[in-house]
Formats: sequence, structure tokens, C-alpha cells
Amino acid sequence: MEMQSKPGPNGTPGTFPSPSPGFARPSLPSSADRILGIIVRGIAVVLILVATILMGAAKQSKTVVTSTDDYTNTVYTDTVTIKSTYFIAANALSFFFSTVSFALTIINRSSFANLPLLYIIDQVTVVLLFTSNGAAAAITMALKKGNDEFGWAKICSLAGKFCSEVTAAIVLSMFAALAYVLLLLLSIIALHKRS
Repeated sequence: MEMQSKPGPNGTPGTFPSPSPGFARPSLPSSADRILGIIVRGIAVVLILVATILMGAAKQSKTVVTSTDDYTNTVYTDTVTIKSTYFIAANALSFFFSTVSFALTIINRSSFANLPLLYIIDQVTVVLLFTSNGAAAAITMALKKGNDEFGWAKICSLAGKFCSEVTAAIVLSMFAALAYVLLLLLSIIALHKRS
């Protein structure tokens, strides 16, 4: 770094380092960073879509025979579904945000880190995904283990297919949330490189 003579405070002579050429202009992320961001966003969009559809379609019918006394048998069919409205709504909203951010990333040729709107979308998406996954996981644990205090039966012992579909939806949505955490880290790294 070379030194330049510039006036100091109050007009006194001073010596200040001149900025290097790389420091004067922020560098743009490489095309590999941009492609990685696009791929991770695309994967997240697909994961969120599949998780939302899987949770919305998860149900299982089971025929149950109960006996009230020695002479009477009651046969009924019950359909097990989960009313995980928050999971479905949060993932649908995350899918919308993900699709918008995916389109913005493709349209913006310089970098996914250059759009402040993407930071906000990514952060909101991470919050929505993690909170909906936590709520759905808590409900799933209650379905698997039951709760004697409240009289909740262990549903998953009767409806294994249903519980497997719900668990798969939560896992896919969690992978999408982790993809968004990776995108936020990539954005932070890109910002750090620019400064």
C-alpha cells in the first residue's frame, strides 16, 4: 500500500494510505456463488411444495372393532387426519416467498446478495418454516406417544401410514428450512466480501 500526502486536520500536512484497487470497488460474487444460490433456492422451492402437499394429503382410514359387553360388537371406520392448518399455511406462504425469491435471483444477474428484499424474504421464510415444523413435530409426538392425562390415544400405533406421511412432510420442510439457513449464510459471506 503506498502512502499519499494529503492535508490533515486544520490544513496541516498529513500522510494517509491510498486505497488499493480491490478495496475501492466492491467485488461481485463469482458465478459459482450465484449458481449455488440458484440451486439451493430451487431445491428449497421443491422441498416446500412437496412437504405442503404431503401434509395436506396425509390421512388414513382404519376400521376399529370395539366390544362394550360380551354380546355387542361395534364396528366403525375412522379417518385419521391432522388439522395442521398452521403448517400448511406457513409452508404455502413460504412456497410463495420462495418462488418470488427464486424468480428475483434468476432475473438479477449480479448476485442474490445484492437485493435487500431477498434478505427479508429469506429471514421471514426461515421463521415460518422453523415455527411450523416445531408445531407440527409437537403434534406428531402427541400422536405417537399419546397422553393419558388428556385421554389421547397413541394414534400412530393404529395409523402408521398416516404418521409416516406426516413425519416425511416435517422432515422435508426441515431440509427446506436448513437450505434457507444456508442461503442466509451465503448472503452474509457475499456481503462480507463486498465490504
